[in-house]
Amino acid sequence: MSEENTAQTSEQPSEAPNGADLSLDDLYGEFQPQQTQPAQSNTQQQQAVEHSQPSYLNIPDPVADVDGFKGYIVGFEKKLAAAQSEVRKAQERLAQKERELAIQAEERDFRGVAEEIAQKAGVDGDLVEAGLLHKFVKDKGFQQMWQNRNSNPAAFKKAKAILANEMRNRFAMKVDPQLAENQRAAEEASRGVESKKGEEQSLEERLMKAPVGEFDMMIRQLRGSTTY
Repeated sequence: MSEENTAQTSEQPSEAPNGADLSLDDLYGEFQPQQTQPAQSNTQQQQAVEHSQPSYLNIPDPVADVDGFKGYIVGFEKKLAAAQSEVRKAQERLAQKERELAIQAEERDFRGVAEEIAQKAGVDGDLVEAGLLHKFVKDKGFQQMWQNRNSNPAAFKKAKAILANEMRNRFAMKVDPQLAENQRAAEEASRGVESKKGEEQSLEERLMKAPVGEFDMMIRQLRGSTTY
């Protein structure tokens, strides 16, 4: 077997493409940290500062014009400090913007994966998102898998299939017979109360609309049916 074939074999994920016979623990080892771009060195930062330093012409002669040369040095140091401060502020703003964009991209990816798993599991997307967030906080292996998900797309596809099964089992709707009976009884009781209110309201309407003679008769009937 050639070296190229050997390398390809070593990079292939485990069998069972749908993740049916695997657990997440079986896949965690297939997600290795990716190479990151090294941070800008101090030398590069210093070169950026030097390029931003102001250049001066007509520098006073330190021997012939001592006061002028001293004034030049003071002014140069002030302008240099101001330039360095501006460079630091620009670097901080750039770093903050990069962090914000990275967080937004991470959130979009997380919601997208949660929605994909929710569709496979037939479960509400908000529930899956909450379940994945809980797993991310509690499970260090899941954290490593998520942070290095792009290092092994095939293994991550299996992981999503496993997660869909987990979420389906965790959040599937289960009908409680007693709960259903309680809800039915509550609905019937509510309908009974509404019916009684309707009857009482109908009696009031009849009294209000009754002629004088009929009104008196209805009042006497009501009084005769009242027990003191």
